[in-house]
Amino acid sequence: MRWESAQDPSSPQKRLLRDDAVVVRCQKTMFISASLVGPSHPHFPDMILFPLRGFERKNRIAFRHAQNLLCLLESSAIELLLLLMHPLDNVIWQALTTRQAFFAEKVGQARRFPLEVTLLTAFEAPSDAGYESLAGLVGSGGTGAVFLNDPYEARPGWEYVAGAPLLQMICENGSASSASLSKPLEIVELGDSDSPEMVELATLTKPGPFGTRTHELGYYVGIRDGEKLVAMAGERLKVPGFTEVSAVCTHPDHLGKGYAARLMTEVMRRIRQRGETPMLHVRSDNARAIAIYERLGFRKRWEGHFAVLRRTSARE
Repeated sequence: MRWESAQDPSSPQKRLLRDDAVVVRCQKTMFISASLVGPSHPHFPDMILFPLRGFERKNRIAFRHAQNLLCLLESSAIELLLLLMHPLDNVIWQALTTRQAFFAEKVGQARRFPLEVTLLTAFEAPSDAGYESLAGLVGSGGTGAVFLNDPYEARPGWEYVAGAPLLQMICENGSASSASLSKPLEIVELGDSDSPEMVELATLTKPGPFGTRTHELGYYVGIRDGEKLVAMAGERLKVPGFTEVSAVCTHPDHLGKGYAARLMTEVMRRIRQRGETPMLHVRSDNARAIAIYERLGFRKRWEGHFAVLRRTSARE
């Protein structure tokens, strides 16, 4: 990473910058400090993004405040590039380094939630260093669930326990409504005292990793048939501007009654009240769930994979 003068007479961007502008080049990406008129990044309001002619393959960032640039100059090249990511890219990592950092257990380039909260784990990048940090975090025999852009490829010291293609979906239109119901439903907020039943329902229906403290991640609601919890939904991952709808599940004896849509609509209502956008993750082969989500206004944003990995030993 090095400084460059933005005022070199031969510089094609000179006419676009103020006299006190500064350019920082980090590998193939140029970072520019200047006061410019341009569109603000929706999740980084101190930035202005703009293209420069002749540099179509490079990203440009203008910072309104000098201290923002100075903070960046103290960061690594990877951290600089991470600022260009959408908040939903590498979403577990971003949750554990932003809004849910207070949950994070850390070793090097890896982060995870406490096991009683969820198995979700992340690394800064799926590199040798990332997996080495992950090994130190989970320990010998330990397990973590990661999201990957590509299918998991076998690595020494790791056992692939389970996994599947994964979809990330977002709902930006704000017009989702629940399915029509023949009679009103009583929706109850769930908390600590409901945790055993929530774990039991999640174990039966398998909506994803769910532990005794998962409900601490956000707002959870359910529907009861008499005293029995038969459906639930809630919040999980949180990143700037977005909250995940998760643990959407219904007891097999109560499928087809519209419970999932009704509960999701309530959770989405709460998310939108905070000015955020609902998002979720679902297995690509779960056609029934995807159809429900699409009717509620969700669209596909990203296709990747999740993998549950167990640490064995470096020699295996």
